[in-house]
Amino acid sequence: MRDVFAKFRVSIRTADFVEYSKDAGRKVVTLRKLEGIVDQIWKENKEYFTDENTETIRKMLSHALGEAEKIHYTSNLENMVCLSIQTLVWSLGKFFTLELHISSWRLDILEQRVLKAGWCKYWTQVYCLEYTGPLLHYLSGLPRSSHSGHEACTASSCTAHNVRD
Repeated sequence: MRDVFAKFRVSIRTADFVEYSKDAGRKVVTLRKLEGIVDQIWKENKEYFTDENTETIRKMLSHALGEAEKIHYTSNLENMVCLSIQTLVWSLGKFFTLELHISSWRLDILEQRVLKAGWCKYWTQVYCLEYTGPLLHYLSGLPRSSHSGHEACTASSCTAHNVRD
């Protein structure tokens, strides 16, 4: 990812994406500073955004995704690193309006986060097979009230919206 930022003469450090979370009581990976970094890139490099250069950026981001997939499933830490890379690439892809294929990754840690947030067991399983890590991470942060009533659901069926005869 440093290569992507270096192309725009912007220096980034790992520390730019790590901060202490009072809620978690530990350091966490964050994209909070990304908006400022992207704004800096845009202001200082507007002339750079030609079709050819944008294609180069797309290839670099796709390469980063490929590298992340190589360590996927090796441990929970690597899975979180993959999720962070995937989220960063997704964010940059949106900024540059690039078509990027970000595959769905079945991350047990994300599945547990979604379930802990009170989501339906059945739909969690479906979503984890279909949606990307950044989307699942976002969904897991939605208020409980938006997906209540699924306490009796199982991994094989959702019973929350069934109508009784």
